[in-house]
Amino acid sequence: INARIGHFLFSVLGLFENFLLPHGFNVFHTFVNETLSKVDWYLWLGGIEKGMRIMSGFGGALFELGFIGLIIPFVLTSLLYACMKHDRRKFFVFAVFVNAIMFSAVQLSFPPLGLLMGLLAYESIPLPPG
Repeated sequence: INARIGHFLFSVLGLFENFLLPHGFNVFHTFVNETLSKVDWYLWLGGIEKGMRIMSGFGGALFELGFIGLIIPFVLTSLLYACMKHDRRKFFVFAVFVNAIMFSAVQLSFPPLGLLMGLLAYESIPLPPG
């Protein structure tokens, strides 16, 4: 749990410390090591070695892609809203749930996420009458 919270915190912290600009790929370990050397946080992230992947789907996108990574949660939440705009409570519950899950150790390449987004996109398209 500590490592997953740390990956989430460091990815979001990296996004804001770099003023929403992309960090790029394979530099997360360098950022974590530099940040941990500056502060006295008690976070154990396991082995922080070169090439370490960020254990957060949205966190990885935000850290590596910067403001461009904001498109991914925005599109997912917009698709949820398009399908559930008639029931705002249901939309709120699903939006919080899906976005919270995507900040955990679920990667963006997780196939059920693509399936969910495709299904939501299909359901949000209005069918022609007849």
